Amino acid sequence: MKDSIFADMLHHYQAVVAAVHDGRTLTINIDLGFNVWHSTHVILQGIEVPPIQGKTAKDREPGCAAQEFLIKLVHKRKVFVHVKKRSRYSAHWLIDMFYEKETEEEGTYQLIHVNKVMVDRGLATVLE
Repeated sequence: MKDSIFADMLHHYQAVVAAVHDGRTLTINIDLGFNVWHSTHVILQGIEVPPIQGKTAKDREPGCAAQEFLIKLVHKRKVFVHVKKRSRYSAHWLIDMFYEKETEEEGTYQLIHVNKVMVDRGLATVLE
């Protein structure tokens, strides 16, 4: 079946971040429209972060730093998500996440790609 002309518009949603579980796994509340909301677990797709578990505090430090940064960046914030697909390894959805940042020009905003910010800050690496 041929893709609809609307195919590129599908799977884009506004959401609010309810919880940050580690440096790339979150729970979000998605606005489906018509006052319908759905809570789901998601993974920032295309990146890998250090684990937050480890035998020593030093082992846990990089993963905890990524989690703390992500909490400060998006927790309880309105975000925009592009849902890619379901993870092969869990019931989580793989997403790209964005938030709005006001620019120097009054009344204008730019979308900031959260997945990319995590990599640019050295808190995550790109999955090959």
